[in-house]
Amino acid sequence: MASVTEGFVAFRGYRTWWRRYAPPDDAEGRVPLIAVHGGPGMPSVLDDSALELAGHLGRPVVFYHQVGCGRSDRPDDPSLWSVEFFVDELANLRRELSLDDVHISSFSLVTRSIAKPGQYTGVFPLDDNASWEKNAATLRQLYSMRERLRALEKKMS
Repeated sequence: MASVTEGFVAFRGYRTWWRRYAPPDDAEGRVPLIAVHGGPGMPSVLDDSALELAGHLGRPVVFYHQVGCGRSDRPDDPSLWSVEFFVDELANLRRELSLDDVHISSFSLVTRSIAKPGQYTGVFPLDDNASWEKNAATLRQLYSMRERLRALEKKMS
């Protein structure tokens, strides 16, 4: 059975939640896979398939929730939602978990925005930039709409 560990790492005053699945024969030197989801606002779905994936790949698999969603802190500040913020968050997670070389699987623009060569052994984007940018714009609009609704609710009460 795969082992499962989880926790939080500090990032710019917030907490980033992570979970690591390791196959039972987690041999030293196997390059882990980090699964980056589309966030903010879209936490990864964690179920038994993650354990199966770790076993199938024969390597550790790390999932995390980007700040702003899931089990990570959810600041109420849309100015944080930038590519730079999330690229830095991923670099921080790698540093805190001592993940020197990693494979990245992603539904996120973060994958295409990694600027430092040599840190990653592989990148496997699962969505294009235009889709991510459209989703980010939608989230910003939803935040604005929520604030307008709150103001209207105050007026009506």
